[in-house]
Amino acid sequence: MTSTATLQPAEVESALGDAADAHNPFSFDAVIGADEAAVPLPGASELLKAINWSAELVPRIHGGRLSTTDRLVQLLRPLFRRDATVGLGAGIAPLLSSSLVWSSGDPSQQEPLAKTMLVNRLPLASYGEPDSQLAGSELVARRYGDELALEGSRPAVSGLTGWDAPVAVVARTGSALGSTKYSVLLLPHGQTPPAPRQHTGVRGLRFGDLDLGEQRQDAQLVGGFNGGIELARTALAVTRTTLAGATVGLLDTQLRAAVESAQRRQRLPYVRSALAGAFVDLLVLDCLATVAGRALHLMPGRPASYLDAVDRLAVVLARDVIAALDGVLGIEAHRRDGRYAIFQKHRRDLQAAPLVATGGARRRSALIPELPGGASERDSPDPATLFGLGEPLPDLDFAHLARARASPGDPLAAITAELLPGDLLASYGDQLATGVRQVQARSRTLPPRDRTPLATPDSFALAGRYAVLVAAASCIGVWRHNQRGFVQDPAWLTAALHRLVQRLGESTPSLPADVENRVMTELLARHRDRQAFDLAACHLGSG
Repeated sequence: MTSTATLQPAEVESALGDAADAHNPFSFDAVIGADEAAVPLPGASELLKAINWSAELVPRIHGGRLSTTDRLVQLLRPLFRRDATVGLGAGIAPLLSSSLVWSSGDPSQQEPLAKTMLVNRLPLASYGEPDSQLAGSELVARRYGDELALEGSRPAVSGLTGWDAPVAVVARTGSALGSTKYSVLLLPHGQTPPAPRQHTGVRGLRFGDLDLGEQRQDAQLVGGFNGGIELARTALAVTRTTLAGATVGLLDTQLRAAVESAQRRQRLPYVRSALAGAFVDLLVLDCLATVAGRALHLMPGRPASYLDAVDRLAVVLARDVIAALDGVLGIEAHRRDGRYAIFQKHRRDLQAAPLVATGGARRRSALIPELPGGASERDSPDPATLFGLGEPLPDLDFAHLARARASPGDPLAAITAELLPGDLLASYGDQLATGVRQVQARSRTLPPRDRTPLATPDSFALAGRYAVLVAAASCIGVWRHNQRGFVQDPAWLTAALHRLVQRLGESTPSLPADVENRVMTELLARHRDRQAFDLAACHLGSG
């Protein structure tokens, strides 16, 4: 397969084969076996080479197939449904590292990396916020004429094939401790850390601190000196948004296992409520991640508004889905063998936080400067383009994303754009619109200190409310502009807004039984017909 051939999600699904077939080298049994042995899934690297997976991480302008976040997420979901170790090691980790280079706008650095990746040599990922001041893992770069000298270390994660791969790292280049001046450096070879470690999740990957104190000749400056913060923010925006969307695939497997285990208990009120709620939370996460990904293409000056909502809610929604399904599966949720062993494996994988940790107060305060003082429609794209799942997108422009200035547009506009139909939906819409006005009013009175990492707890809570409202606006926009299949059914939107209004701490009436029944009917039909539980509802083949 050439790098220009189009790879479809169904082809990835087909290449992985039947997850329930014990003779399939990529079955759930094989995934569990690799996890118990703490090794990457045997044969996964060869499978990915056969479908020329590496081309999916190289932008089309550099000879690859990476075009939109929408498409990349759909290709990653089959991997995450099967084994998050493969999805992280071959997808998210190299995307994080390579995005730093794609964002630089320098063809002399981009083209060699593209050639390296297109021959299936994917880069390692150096993770963590550039300004997190991780104890013992601070990397400092100093320039002596044309030479760069590195001191210190940086946490990293290996890919599926080990540590001998390129890696882009962010190093402090300011002279003072705590300086906000950082630069991105590209190293042609990683190195095995002196003490590699594994986590309770994604046990086939190895984490460790790259000791780069001796790297003098091979470090290549990416972008301008002291220009690393913009590149890092772009890479994190793309990677975390993509990861949130890919995680929907992992939650799909969890929900499928719970539905399967509850075949004879589906009429029990608790079981129905737990399954329906998990399905709705999965759809909420998909709406938020999808709209956030599309915003990277259409609103490059406003990634922080969506990224922080994704950062805050993706973990919460995933945690709540798992907690609800735990109660459905019972003791089976904790077994490391048997029919549902994949559930506990996937749950541990969700805890592999170092690659996606949101950092300290400085990172968690990122949304506070974005809090709207009032509604603004400037620089907002056509809602049908932003929310329409089938609407075409321009290719993701990493360099433009890194250069873009903050946009004054408001992601909450979908809530107040027009009234929702029906008494119940309209009442939820009124509560959300009130929440928007409260956030806007409070934001207008924030003192400058409360828009920094030194903000008060009330300001962080305000940012949390804003994130929930962004998720609600995403759901409303997706429902309004996609009148097809179950997405056009007001039942899921009613259930989604019901749960989001509750997350705001507001009282809500009981969800009507017919709404839960409609959600359950769709859930069971998709389980029976082997359709994904996400917005796309694609067919998953046998399994």
